[in-house]
Amino acid sequence: MLKLSLILFFLSVHFTSNLSAQEVSLTGKKWMLAELSNGVVSESSDKMQTPFLIFSEDGNFTGNASCNSISGSYSFDGTYKLKITAAATRMMCDNMETETAFIKALKKTNNIILKDNILMLQSGKMLLAKLEGNSLETPLTNTNWELYELVGKPVGTGSNGAAYTINFSDDKKVSAKFCNSLGGRFKRNNDNAMKINIEISTMMACPEMEMELIFKDALGLVGQYSIENNTDLILHNGKVVLARFRVSDK
Repeated sequence: MLKLSLILFFLSVHFTSNLSAQEVSLTGKKWMLAELSNGVVSESSDKMQTPFLIFSEDGNFTGNASCNSISGSYSFDGTYKLKITAAATRMMCDNMETETAFIKALKKTNNIILKDNILMLQSGKMLLAKLEGNSLETPLTNTNWELYELVGKPVGTGSNGAAYTINFSDDKKVSAKFCNSLGGRFKRNNDNAMKINIEISTMMACPEMEMELIFKDALGLVGQYSIENNTDLILHNGKVVLARFRVSDK
């Protein structure tokens, strides 16, 4: 009987040790808030987003708390111990309840449970928030976007056989290749509002010059952008779609 008890004890310790040593990863996903301990989660709207976190490999994170952007650093032991240091911008919105509760939850977090793609933030054994893992979106910047629709009309390649493209860089510069090469700057904020200002252009004459002028005018009218299905960039002004691009593999 004593021998059997010792065997069961050994197996229990061995199993628990293996379970606790199992490493998990927080990076490579966009963690969307699904539930707070107080049950407060406001629905997203034109000015309010569903709170989310994106953890990077270098120990930093970015995200949104609903109204304001959040960023900071984190320490994670690879299994369950997590400590988050967060800071937020200071824009005021009509309903700050979810944001306030979410930031408080982040600051109190000292451990996690990750199960079935649900990240549970805890303080001791107290559940603070649940977040659901989603695939990371294709970033706006440093992606080569290929034009396939302009003001509702399909667009193919140019007279030289090349696709029309646009690129946005991290330093707020925009470059586009139509008949001519275009360059300028852009601004955007957390609710996907965008303003594009084309400042320079080459002056080559091409058969598609009329369409290029429409393209330049469309860029000047852009008020917002969205990325759909991780593959399509939509430039629009309110409900009016000005241009559609897809991720180019070139």
